[in-house]
This record gives sequence, structure tokens and C-alpha cells, in this order.
Amino acid sequence: MLTKQDIAELLQLSEWLELQPLRCASSGDIASLFPHLRNWTSSAWLAKRNLAKVIYYQNGYGWRLHRNYKSRLAKLTDEINHQGDRQNVRCI
Repeated sequence: MLTKQDIAELLQLSEWLELQPLRCASSGDIASLFPHLRNWTSSAWLAKRNLAKVIYYQNGYGWRLHRNYKSRLAKLTDEINHQGDRQNVRCI
């Protein structure tokens, strides 16, 4: 399950990757510039990356953005917001 914090982190990472040549960067670049985002490039977070479908690793390039990352982030944000609405209804 992804959280609002996860979406915010992916948004920050994707905005930065968008500005990079070929929309890609090495794990070391990400870890040095954004230490708080380094989990997204770790093998332990493979399930979260697969769930989000925003970034992926490609040999020879490094971490890259999926072509549809903007629509994917928008969809994930909507899902998180609607999930919060359902939880609020249950609490009433």
C-alpha cells in the first residue's frame, strides 16, 4: 500500500528525473542529492516500485521514468484521496 508520503516522494523524484538527460540517473546521484529518497532505489522497495509504476531501472541508463508517470501519479493521488474519504465515512 502506498501512502501520501510515498506519492510526495515519487513526485519529487520524478520532477527531478524529468530534468535529467534522457530522464535517467544513477542510484548514487539520487542517494547523494536526495538521501531521503534512496529507499526508492533499493531492492527492498521493489514491491512499492512495482505498485507505483513510476520509476524503473534500465541497464546502461540507471533509474528512469515510465512514459506515463504523470498520469500514474495522478491516479495514485486520486486513489489515496478517495481511500481517505472512505475511511472518514466509516468513522462517522
